[in-house]
Amino acid sequence: MMLLYLNRPNNPLSMFRRRIFLAVFAAMMLMGLFGPLLAQAQAPHILLLDVNGIINPVKHRYISRALDQAVEDRSVMVVIELDTPGGLLSSTRDIVQLLLDSPVPVAVYVSPQGARAGSAGTFITAAANFAVMAPGTNIGAATPVSSTGGDLEENLASKIENDAAA
Repeated sequence: MMLLYLNRPNNPLSMFRRRIFLAVFAAMMLMGLFGPLLAQAQAPHILLLDVNGIINPVKHRYISRALDQAVEDRSVMVVIELDTPGGLLSSTRDIVQLLLDSPVPVAVYVSPQGARAGSAGTFITAAANFAVMAPGTNIGAATPVSSTGGDLEENLASKIENDAAA
């Protein structure tokens, strides 16, 4: 008999219980629907970039956009998987400056086995917060060469080396 009395719509206690039940039920439904989205947004996020080939303005723009995206996504780190024989000095400088200015920590991972961080890759790796190399990779040979791949005139080579070292 008590249950029938509580279920009558005019009973204030019954109305209060219904409202509490509906509020709790709605909150549980919303948590079920939006909980995974919130959990995903709050999970640590690492952005991985694959940079292969010659360092040029296209690679600079790619890395620049990725670093901007990492800031927007609140990534905890950016990992650049690098395999390059080198590239343009202007693009190298721009990328180095991006890495030095990045609010998101950057790790350069020279990979896969047999990969290299030659010439421009050496400076990019040195500018990162962390430098990691897979077994069987190498770094170095950061000596300027002409656009044809040949050696530069000794005086010009010396000037470019000094400029790059600064």
